[in-house]
Amino acid sequence: LPLDTRYTQHLQHIGSDSSLAIDPTEEEPQPDNPSRPFTLQEATLPASVSARLLSRTRVQMKVQDGCDNRCTYCIVPYVRGGSRSRSIASVVEHVQRKVRTGFQEIVLTGIHLGDYHPDYDQKQDLGDLIAALLRETGIPRIRVSSLEPEDFRLEWLELWKNPRMCRHFHLPMQSGSDSILRRMARRYNSARYRTIITTARQLIPGVAISTDIITGFPGESDSDFEQTYQLAKELQFAKTHVFRFSPRQGTAAARMKGQIKDEVKKARSERLLALNEEHSRLFRQQFLGETAEVLIESYKHGRWEGLTDNYLRVELENLPGAETHNWQNTLVKAGLSHLVDDGICGIVVDGTSCFQF
Repeated sequence: LPLDTRYTQHLQHIGSDSSLAIDPTEEEPQPDNPSRPFTLQEATLPASVSARLLSRTRVQMKVQDGCDNRCTYCIVPYVRGGSRSRSIASVVEHVQRKVRTGFQEIVLTGIHLGDYHPDYDQKQDLGDLIAALLRETGIPRIRVSSLEPEDFRLEWLELWKNPRMCRHFHLPMQSGSDSILRRMARRYNSARYRTIITTARQLIPGVAISTDIITGFPGESDSDFEQTYQLAKELQFAKTHVFRFSPRQGTAAARMKGQIKDEVKKARSERLLALNEEHSRLFRQQFLGETAEVLIESYKHGRWEGLTDNYLRVELENLPGAETHNWQNTLVKAGLSHLVDDGICGIVVDGTSCFQF
């Protein structure tokens, strides 16, 4: 899951080419730790402000659809079709148009985003698209959604030297056991995954890395699960979405021997959830006392809140005219003071500029 669902209502979805318009026939599985619902508290605001809360702050652009992989647990390739991508020129044009209307962030998405190859040109990839957006548009922030580890090219990390690139990667690990990864038909091993994570952290200070883990996959022994747990413990993700394996009709995994009992899946999931709570807190704690730029998105319980580029949710205090002025789609600098729920409380820095369109 590349983005928390509580924020998706603030994204504008750009319609894709007709070749990308394929709808799934089955709902996606949900993690054991879904993001809490995010609702706007418009009733507490004056009508003049409430009427404007439907404005958008980010553009979610699907630049790729479909998948050529055949992970044994996944139904997506059968309902989405093969991989295909939008042209770089088309994406650049749409982003330029959104910049002119005041959007501050673009989110590049796809079913198999790392397999982005415009016009089926294998010589061009996601790195070329990002480079073109940095070169040919003025969008303040570029965020990349979920990337599969087997597609991830370490040379892409050079692009994140540009401060317009959001320091956030979602890289599904799924398992830390190489034998289970093979049963899943994942095209990487634990060593390769570790290399990607450690290299990203070396080159991009403060980067947030989130992941997905499936527990209870058919044939997962206690030893296999322990390898997953230990790798997750070592890598200390900013956020881990934990999924208990659920057989999907028509997939190879649904027919595999060694199906795991529900009580075993639950126990393993609970261990990973507890680890996630600890690591999420540790990740946020390291930024306390720092100043960060926050893109304000919503008003909730008497406070405006938004996201930093590395996906920290910040509840803002001392915004002037918080109850009468619409601060949505504004970039402000805030000192990060203390933890709140799954976010951080931020104090708007006096005298800093506020950028609003």
